Amino acid sequence: GSTLNGIRIDDHLPGYGKASAELVFQTAPEIQAICAGNVCTLSREGRALARVTLPADGLVACKCGEDGFDGGWFSPSFGARIPAPRLSWNSRAAPPLLSTHIEFLT
Repeated sequence: GSTLNGIRIDDHLPGYGKASAELVFQTAPEIQAICAGNVCTLSREGRALARVTLPADGLVACKCGEDGFDGGWFSPSFGARIPAPRLSWNSRAAPPLLSTHIEFLT
């Protein structure tokens, strides 16, 4: 849904009890990401553009240009890779509803 200054993404995990889950946001190569706890600020050329608040109970990581398919890459064409920040949230015991808020700062 939308909020006054951004969007809220609700992920519903059907089933019984808690399940493993991963949320991923791949950004563009020109974006810089700084994460503190479950909050990541996205900026370009030193100007903050958005704040991503991931669910509180989980492990947040930001990778850019690291080894592996999940290392933070953008591919403009077959065989080409450009480093680009990849935000991820992981939990082995995720609740049945996960909410992520993306606040636009400009």
